[in-house]
Order: sequence, then structure tokens, then C-alpha cells
Amino acid sequence: MKKTFANIRTLAAVLMTSAALVACNKEYNATAEQTPQVYTLTIDASMDGGAQTRALEFEGTKLVAKWANDETVDVRFGATLLGTLTVSNVSADGKTCTLSGTLTGTINKYDVLRFHYNYTSPVNESQTGTLASTAASDYAMAAVTVKSVDGGNITLESEPSFQTQVAVLKITMQDALANKLNATSLKIKIGDKDLCTLSPNATAYSENGDGVVYFALPSAHRVYADGTSSIGMTEDQLAAATVTFTATAGGNTYITTKTGYPFAAGKYYATTLTMAKVKPDLLSGVFSVSSTKKVSFSKGNLQATYDGSNWTWAFAANQWDYIGNAAGNTMVTATSPFISKNATVDLFGWVGASSTWTGVNKYGITSSSATNETNGYGNVASESLKSDWGALIGLGWRTLSMAEWTYLLTTRTVNGGTGAGKSYTLNQSVNGKKGMVIYPDNYTGAVYSGSDWDSFEAAGCVFLPAAGWRNGTTIENIDDRGFYWSSTPATTTDAKRMFFAGGLNLSDTNSRAFGFSVRLVREVE
Repeated sequence: MKKTFANIRTLAAVLMTSAALVACNKEYNATAEQTPQVYTLTIDASMDGGAQTRALEFEGTKLVAKWANDETVDVRFGATLLGTLTVSNVSADGKTCTLSGTLTGTINKYDVLRFHYNYTSPVNESQTGTLASTAASDYAMAAVTVKSVDGGNITLESEPSFQTQVAVLKITMQDALANKLNATSLKIKIGDKDLCTLSPNATAYSENGDGVVYFALPSAHRVYADGTSSIGMTEDQLAAATVTFTATAGGNTYITTKTGYPFAAGKYYATTLTMAKVKPDLLSGVFSVSSTKKVSFSKGNLQATYDGSNWTWAFAANQWDYIGNAAGNTMVTATSPFISKNATVDLFGWVGASSTWTGVNKYGITSSSATNETNGYGNVASESLKSDWGALIGLGWRTLSMAEWTYLLTTRTVNGGTGAGKSYTLNQSVNGKKGMVIYPDNYTGAVYSGSDWDSFEAAGCVFLPAAGWRNGTTIENIDDRGFYWSSTPATTTDAKRMFFAGGLNLSDTNSRAFGFSVRLVREVE
């Protein structure tokens, strides 16, 4: 920031009451209520060519500030607005001007007066992505201490020195294959707080190049005169927060996250956002399940709903949703239609594939524990003959193998380590439901501890609820244990699953007749 307000030219006062009364109150009774005064204030303002201030413009490769006639500057004491000064007599180069106006209130020795340019709005959402449009969001502030008050005359300790409170960003948006994204909307969220939604236009990409936009955002250090942050978070909170960028381009949604909000006052940043395409029902996080394969998870556990004549398949609306012992899981039967009334099921048995199995029983909706090929769980030991639940939802969805579950949770490196506390944490609560949080490959933030789930989900984290398990029509261990099927058989009657409660178990097996949760994935394109 460059210094601005330079030489104090005149300070005159028109008193609403006598100067003697004010002086008496000041000298002999510091607690007495003082009568407000009206001050007429005229200040010369200049810019000395230092760091950038307002209004933000480029001169070569440097951001500079230039005053414009009729702009205004607020003067405040604490949160109280004392008055507004108007810019006039701007020089040809925009670096000098006069500020003048009236201030109404009571000003005392040692009071800190704050001068604000464009005080009101953290982000001007009318910015269009061009560099010129960033000027509308500039905000600058100066603070100066009152040295003395003699009647209507004020002496300041020093000249006001304005500092800009915004950062200017040059953002290049691209997809996972480095194709530039000419987004028509860019939403920025800090933790669970919406900062702004910006709307770049065609002119921005014409001027800047494909995928490139400029925006002015409030800095992490922008604090109003009353001590509150424009973003509503402390600097420590900002440093640890997850910042989520969501873009809309070509009818598709793209998302990426960064940890911390590093944008400092008066600085210019150039950053490239490599954004993942968000598919319907697909979470944004990317997870390695082998040395060569990466997947993303469905938005919720698999569900099957019967309407009296037909079955439909879908994902739970939220990651934490499960049916539990409500009507549905408890109404599964051993014969077609395999449920006794209209309801939804989300705990499925593991069924080997056979040409004689048709309908939903081949996907584990039956209370039978038999090994017959009509309504039971078969005796197929070949993994290739498993009817994968992913086929019910659409091309590309599938169930993780046991080797992939193991790699995901114990082998890959996340945040500098493997296993518990790095790739996952247990015994977490999301929306009142207990379960496991799994962190994506590129995650570098804090470990989830039961709050602000929205920001963790935006960062790509997956939550697997402890939905219990079904034995026939009995549901057990709800909100205590989680059982998730793999696509891998163990014996002719058992299959492999991922299990968690107080700890994680990836080695044991269970009867295919038991009803467990299913969470599907898609390989990253």
C-alpha cells in the first residue's frame, strides 16, 4: 500500500455549545456526557507512488491507485460514523486531491479516527472478471490518533496513511485435463460461509484469454473499525479454513478446494485452479484405491425402493442417511416381491450371480439364508460371477474390491501418513449420525472433529454412517457399527467386507446372507 493522506491543511470547528463547557467537562469530569460538535474538516490527500491502493489499475505490471473527483471517504470512531469527506481537486496524474466535509460527534484526545474508502461491501458481486471491474471492490483504510482537542481545533498525531484491504486475484480455471474453463459463475465459500458468487462475462475471456478472470477479494486482514472481520472469521480461523471454489461452465459444475485463505492486503496473486467435474450423485473427492486407479464416491449409500409393483434404485440424499430399523429393512421377505409392503431397503445381502436368479433377490434383497439358486445366496465362489450393485445405477458405478478397500484405508498416503488419523478417522458424528470419515488423496486440512461438516464435504471428504446390519429381518448395532460389502468372495457361503466400530477390520468375513451397507464408486476419468 502506498501512503495517501499527506498534509493537514485546516481544521475549523463550529460549536453547537460553548467551548468553555466542553473544556470543563474534559478537564474536571471525564465521565460526564459531552455535547456533540460539528467539525468542518479539509485535508490534502496525496499518493507517493508506493504500494498499491485505490482505485486499482495496472500501469505496466504494477497495481496503482488514482483518486477520482466526487469519490467519498467515511470517517469513523469505533463503529460510529462521524461523517463523510468528498474528493475534489484531483491532480492530472490522480495522485493528489483534497478531501473535505463535516464530522459530527465528540472527539477527544487519544481517540483513533479511521478513514474508510468503500467501507460497506466485502465483495462487489458486479465484478465481471475484467481487471477494470475490480476497482469497484477496492476498500482502503487509514487510522490516526488525535493528539489534542482545543475547543473546535483538532491536532492529529501523524498524517493518515491509507492501506488497501483487498487482494487482486488473477485466476486461471481449468479441468483435470488442463482444458480452460470459461466459467459463467464462480462461487467462493470459506468454511461454511458463502463469500460471494461472481459472474464473469464473455468480455473477460476476450480480454484476458480463455479461462482467465480477475477479481478483487477482501484480504484475510481486513478488519472493520468496530473490530469485526469483513468475512466474519478471525485470522486463525481463516488460516485453517477450507476455501471452496465452484465454477459453472458449459452447463457443467466444477469444484476445487484450498486450505487456508492466504490473500493479504494490497497484494496481487496469480493462481491456477484445477477443478474436478462434478457428476450427478458423485462427490468431488478423489481417492486412490491402487497404485494406478483413482475413484470418487457416490453421494450416499445405495437404496432400493418398492412402490407395490416396481423396484427403483438410488443413492441416499445425504452421506449420513440410512434406513436403520424403519419399515423397509425390517420388512424383507424370503419370496418375491421380497418385501411385505411399499418401503425402502438399504442393507443388502451378498449374492453370487446365476442365470436362474432374477429381480432384486440377485442383489441381496431376501431374508433367506439358504444356498439354493431360487431365493437364497448361492454357492458361487468366483468374484467374476458377483452381480455388482453398480449395474443397477448406471454405467461406470461399481463396488470396491477388498484389496481396494485395504489400499484406500491403510496403504495410500494422506496428509503425510497412512491409516487412522491420516486416511480416515473413526467414531465421528455428522448430523447426529456416528461413522467413519475418509479423507481424499490431496487433503491437507485438519482432522474432522464433529463440526462444520459442510466444509469437509466440500473438500471431498467421504462419510460412511454406522448403519448397523440385517440378520433376516432383525436390524442390529445401529449408530454403533458399520459393515460395507466388497465385491470379493471368501468362501461359497461368505464374502469379504469392510467393518468398523471402535477400530477398523479388513480381514474377517461374514455370511453372504447378512444385510450390509453398499457404497458405490466411479473411476476418475
